[in-house]
Amino acid sequence: MLRGLLVDSLRGSGWFTADGAGCVAEAEDLLRRIGSGFDGILLDATLPDGDGNEWCLALRQAGFRKPIVMLTGVAHAEAVQRSIDHGATDHIIKPVRVADLLSRLAVTLAGAAGACRMSAQGVGGT
Repeated sequence: MLRGLLVDSLRGSGWFTADGAGCVAEAEDLLRRIGSGFDGILLDATLPDGDGNEWCLALRQAGFRKPIVMLTGVAHAEAVQRSIDHGATDHIIKPVRVADLLSRLAVTLAGAAGACRMSAQGVGGT
């Protein structure tokens, strides 16, 4: 449900084009299909088939350099540090207002490449 809301909100903002995946396997398939035609990933830390932080680290180790914004319901400092240590560009704590999320994503993308297209990947967690 959250993934659908976020994808719809990203698309409806007029700033982003978004695609969604509910798990690591779907996100990997989407990345293969899209190739480099996106500017960043919005990634939930908790996924049905894996740990978002571990997948983030695997992407970074494979040479992925685009922004990865971690979205999680865990607010303690250790969770933020773990996301950053695993290669996240930013760490956003749920619940978050959609307008605030869109603004943070826009700033992250502008800082990374001056782009305004983003694919939301793996945001299907709670």
